[in-house]
Amino acid sequence: MNIFKDLIEKAKEMKRVVDEYYVSTAASFNDPIAMKTEWRPAKRGGSNFATHSLVIIDESRIEFKATSGAKLFYFLFLIVGIGMISFVIFLSIDSAFSKSILFFLVALLFSIAGFLLFYFGTKPIVFDRKKGCFWIGRKPPKMLSPSKKSAFFEQIYALQLISETCHSSASSTHQRNRSYESYELNLVLKDGQRINVVDHGDKQTLRKDTATLAQFLHKPIWDAL
Repeated sequence: MNIFKDLIEKAKEMKRVVDEYYVSTAASFNDPIAMKTEWRPAKRGGSNFATHSLVIIDESRIEFKATSGAKLFYFLFLIVGIGMISFVIFLSIDSAFSKSILFFLVALLFSIAGFLLFYFGTKPIVFDRKKGCFWIGRKPPKMLSPSKKSAFFEQIYALQLISETCHSSASSTHQRNRSYESYELNLVLKDGQRINVVDHGDKQTLRKDTATLAQFLHKPIWDAL
């Protein structure tokens, strides 16, 4: 029982320390909206490489687009799945189809995962001055309201940069789990709510892109990286 009590006390102490860190981070910006804003990650998980980069379309429009590395990563899932399905078809010709149903299902899952990753991962993230709004998607939403995917520029108060330590399982049982940092850019609205824009592992690229976006929107940057 004492062991469980000690673990509970340690968990409480750790939470207190983390909470104090987030409060002090918010207070460092000396802004009442910052104190209302959450400073924990808005989107759990992340990648250890740059999945998006900012592209200037023209003087009135800029977009975050998927990088070549991200597209290749998504595409590999699709190619592996298609290759596995092709192999299953070859087995069926050799009268071994009854033994390959499970393999076919795995291949199908890879293909579906690859397609979904590519489709959703390559959606543009648009900031358009003419429309006066931000949205995530290939087409602007028909009705704009604060959501996880759109907002008017006038509703945006600041740009928030925060980080998260992510853990990934090692490929070998003899290796320890690996950790890496993923960095978030979030839009902070006037009521303190947040919208996640991008989340990836290249701090330098994200800071550079955020500076460009801040100039475009004429909004301050709250950099907690």
